[in-house]
Amino acid sequence: MRSQDLPPAHAINGAYYLIAPGDLRSMRSFFSEAMVPLVMDEAQESLDIDTAWDWKMAEGLLAMRGTTPK
Repeated sequence: MRSQDLPPAHAINGAYYLIAPGDLRSMRSFFSEAMVPLVMDEAQESLDIDTAWDWKMAEGLLAMRGTTPK
């Protein structure tokens, strides 16, 4: 099957986890049945900056959008 014909898929990217400290302590996990995902539709919304090269890529994306870091 072509990838274009597959249903949408989502992957956890670790960008945001919002949880009450008490819930985290009791569940010992960021994930629960009541979890609500934040869907990031654009790849640049979840750019992971771990290296100097990643930083340069982020700067390039901002420059393409006409936004520069301060």
